[in-house]
Amino acid sequence: MGSWACSADLETTYFSAEMFGLLGFPVGDAPPSAEAIGNAFAPGDWVRIRELFDTSRRDKNAWDGEFRAILPDGSSRMIRIVGNPVPNASGDIVEFLCAAVDVTEQHQFRAAINAIPEPVWTTRPDGFCDFLNQHWLDYTGCTAEQGAGWNWHAAIHPDDVQGLLEQWRAAVASGARADLEARIRRFDGEYRWFRVRCIPLRDESGNIVKWLGTNIDIEDRSRAGEASRSPDIESALQKALDEIKSSETKLRRVIDTIPTLAWCNLVDGTNEFLNKGWHEYTGLSPEDSHGWGWQAAFHPEDLPPFMKRW
Repeated sequence: MGSWACSADLETTYFSAEMFGLLGFPVGDAPPSAEAIGNAFAPGDWVRIRELFDTSRRDKNAWDGEFRAILPDGSSRMIRIVGNPVPNASGDIVEFLCAAVDVTEQHQFRAAINAIPEPVWTTRPDGFCDFLNQHWLDYTGCTAEQGAGWNWHAAIHPDDVQGLLEQWRAAVASGARADLEARIRRFDGEYRWFRVRCIPLRDESGNIVKWLGTNIDIEDRSRAGEASRSPDIESALQKALDEIKSSETKLRRVIDTIPTLAWCNLVDGTNEFLNKGWHEYTGLSPEDSHGWGWQAAFHPEDLPPFMKRW
């Protein structure tokens, strides 16, 4: 993860060593100019970045986006950038603080998932949907935003929603593979029967880091007959599963190298991952600090007000 700071007119005031590496620049003492940074991105993407800076300066809001950087050797990377405006006492934006991370592998994973000729999706460990492939979006007529989180059930037949949600939540709670059936609405309003299969993706410690699922149309097949994926779909799904597992492992290794205490929590506030620096500093093992166990590292007097804010 790289970071940089710039003035309100985008003149760079700080550029971390990791930021130099992300854009393929040789590490130097002086930060690169705004022009040099702009030249490192695809022309259209740099225009988008400048527009986001302008909007953020006007509305005083943080911004977030993914952009293609062109490295000196001709290769490209997808870089996710989060920009935060910093106001002075009068409320005028005087500085931007930005963080950036390489998301190339995530894009490659999405490309692999989009190539599968079936509706495919992924969720966080708690079942919160974080990705729907293009086939799913095309079939339902929904946008990615409309289907994200738990909103995807709007595409399920009203008579099937409750049962499907109960079975899905049971699968999430147990961590077991799930094989479900429900009617899903097509973009033209017609409902068709689908088999919904869900696979948990686990890390080296056995913890679920993501769920991967596919919806198979069984409307035209005998309900008692064969309704499994074709070998090609099975192979493509397994390949995508292997790729995301590799990406998760590499991302955790990168986070472990960050020279600060870094962590990732689930949407309910429980811990999912703490980096090596955190464990070395606190002396707590991954098992002791998982879930809500990380609270043991806090001073007793600080924990109640901290937890109230958290």
